[in-house]
Amino acid sequence: LDHRLTELREKMMQSEQTLEKLRTDLGQYKGMTTTLLSEQLSQITRQLIDAQAEQSATQAKFEQIQRLGKKGAEIGAADNVLASPMIRSLREQKTQLTAQRSEELTRLGPRNPDVISVNSQIAQIDRSIDAEVDRITKNASDQMKVLNSRVAALQQAKRDLEKRIDTQNEGLVSVEQLQKNAETDRKTYEAFAVYRDKLA
Repeated sequence: LDHRLTELREKMMQSEQTLEKLRTDLGQYKGMTTTLLSEQLSQITRQLIDAQAEQSATQAKFEQIQRLGKKGAEIGAADNVLASPMIRSLREQKTQLTAQRSEELTRLGPRNPDVISVNSQIAQIDRSIDAEVDRITKNASDQMKVLNSRVAALQQAKRDLEKRIDTQNEGLVSVEQLQKNAETDRKTYEAFAVYRDKLA
């Protein structure tokens, strides 16, 4: 009887270990009703929705810069460019210098050193504006690349999790069967242990 009891105990322990190993492999632990993978999928889906919304907004701004950039000077009308404090400041300076040049040009003529100096300052401001527009355009391009990579990575992570969940769902059928086997083995062992104790 002791030998049979030992065999039943080993069988019961083996069944429970097999069940726990499968649960662990599937990402499901004893006592859990929802799987870890499903929770991760929900989080990644939320992150993906947020990233796609940010990607769409950034894409629209980037396309506006690209579209206006093809028309030359009109790129200065892009929202990103108009929002730049540096561009606003430079444009204000240019407006003041342009007014000053008009006044001095009428009064002093185009070859006057003061007019030439103002023309030089306006040209420098134009170069600074162009440099800032280029910087804004490059930043928008870099931001698009980062967002595109982030969205692609989240989409891949979502696909991978969905595959793992499908595998897990298939495995849940095995878990149920192994759970029934483990319960049967435990009941058999416990019943035999009670029977042996009565005989002793």
